[in-house]
Formats: sequence, structure tokens, C-alpha cells
Amino acid sequence: MKRCKEKHITDRSMKARRRRRRRKWIYLIRRISICMIAAAAMVYCMISLKYRNTFLPNTRIGGITVSGMTIEEVQSEIRKGIERYELVLEERDGAEERINGEAIGLHPVFDGTLETILKKQNSLLWGLRAIKGAEYASSYMVEYDKGSMDLAVAALECLKSEQVVEPADAYVAFVSGSGLQIIKEEPGKAPVRERLSEEIGKAVSSLETRISLDEWAVYKEPGVSETDPELLAQKEALKVCADVTVTYRFGSRSEVLDGSTILPWLSMDGEGSAVVDRSGVEAYVVKLAKKYNTAYCAKELKTSYGPTVTITKGHYGWLIDKEAKRRLCWK
Repeated sequence: MKRCKEKHITDRSMKARRRRRRRKWIYLIRRISICMIAAAAMVYCMISLKYRNTFLPNTRIGGITVSGMTIEEVQSEIRKGIERYELVLEERDGAEERINGEAIGLHPVFDGTLETILKKQNSLLWGLRAIKGAEYASSYMVEYDKGSMDLAVAALECLKSEQVVEPADAYVAFVSGSGLQIIKEEPGKAPVRERLSEEIGKAVSSLETRISLDEWAVYKEPGVSETDPELLAQKEALKVCADVTVTYRFGSRSEVLDGSTILPWLSMDGEGSAVVDRSGVEAYVVKLAKKYNTAYCAKELKTSYGPTVTITKGHYGWLIDKEAKRRLCWK
């Protein structure tokens, strides 16, 4: 009985010692954690003092990274950027042209905006800014001479008449072997000068160094594309007539009437139906008559006794019934 009591007391003592030891470790870990947090906070605050007179991390102004810079250093960088500034224009045919900052009178304008940005920033938020940056435009810090800019734009090769290719609309055409088809529009290469000047001005004001005229939608666009609903409807309406092929036989010779001839006769009315041009049909019939009519015309005939004689009278030969042919083509 005595041994059981002693064993019970010993177990309780061991458990108490373990609890005390565990509490000591927890206390120690807490102290260490508090000290580490305090040290980290102290370091963080000390670093934040650096940003009282400099720009926060991950800050860009006019495309220039200004993290940790003073206002004077940022101004110096902007001046350097302007001194060597050049805008590259990427054109549709792969060509490139350049506009030099000096040629357009590009110069810095410091109106207190940098000071305002620096004043509004909270130096204690430098850690957050390191994760999520901020970018400011430079349009309020640079200017160019408008007259010089107009001259620089006017001198661009892409605006010269020999370089300009106007866009072409998609259209319906007859393709031999394929029938009536829609011919795809041609984008051309014709910049809209006002649009070009506007986008170049924006790029220069932001100190961008390269822009694509295609991406900035500077070029004229075709008015009708191959997917235009009206063009698709026109193709279907004209297809009934234009895909017809008629072969006329004149003895050993023949004449083929197909969409290449028929299509120019066709147009669309206000209700979306195909209309045949009568004058076109009549001109075609007259052309056939001139080519193949032989009745009442002088003819050469080889006689059975040898010589070739000319017969100037008689109705023998081919004679196209023009009126009937016109009616047939009209149908």
C-alpha cells in the first residue's frame, strides 16, 4: 500500500515538472517572438524613414522606375530621357520611321507634380507598394512644339502619295471554275493624318519609345468586309443568274455565255432581288450578230471546177434572231 502511494506521488511530481518545463518553453518562445516582431517592426520603420524624401518601391513615372529616388534625381532622369528620346513608328509593311525628340522641341516641364506625388505617398506603406506598384504618366512633365511636330509628321514617308495604298472593299466576282465568289477586302496602307498626329502626340507626351500604327488603328479601313451581311445577301441573290452557263453553237464554232459576261448586267433593287440590265443584254446580242451573221453577206465559194468566186446576193447563211435572243437572255 505504501509503495502504491509513493508511485502515485512520483507520477504527480513528474507531470508537474513537465508542465513547468512546457510553460517555460512557451514563455521563452513568446519572448523570442515578441522580440523578433519588435525588431522587424523597428527595421520596417527605419526603412520607411528612407522614403520620407524618396519615392516608394515599385513606382514608375513616365516609364522611368523612380524607386528610392529623390525629386532631383527623378528630374535628372527625365532630362536624360528627353535628350536621347526617339519615337519608333512600326508601319503595316514592316517598315519603321523615327521621330526625334530634338526635332520636335521636346523639353521637360516641372510644375510641382513630382512634389505632389511625393507628398501624398505614405512612407509606412512601402511594403505594400513593393507588392503592388504605382505608375504615373509623364504628360504633365514634358511638352513639344506643335509647329515642329506638324512638320515632322508631314515629312513621314508613310504619308507620301507614292507610299499610300487605299483600302479596297470586298466585292462579288465571277471566278472561272469556281462560280460567283466574294473577293476579300484589301486593308491597303493609307494612314489618316489627323489620327496619326493625335496618336504620335499621345506617345510623345508619355515618352513612349515605340508604337504600332496597326495597333493604334491609324490606317483607313475598308468600308465593306467579306463577312458583311449585305454582301453575303447580294452574292446569294446574284448567284441564281451569274452561275448560269449557256453554250451557243454556230456550226463548228461555239460561244459560251457565263458569269464573267452576265455579272456586269446584274444589279440589286431595293428589295434585295437581282435586276438584269437590258442594255447589256442587247449589246451582247449585237456583238454575237456581228460575229456570226453570214446571211445576206458577201461569201466566197470554191467552185467544183476550181476557182473561188464571190457571191454578193442571197440569204444563205447564219442569221441570229436578235429579238428572240434578247428575250431568251432576259429570261
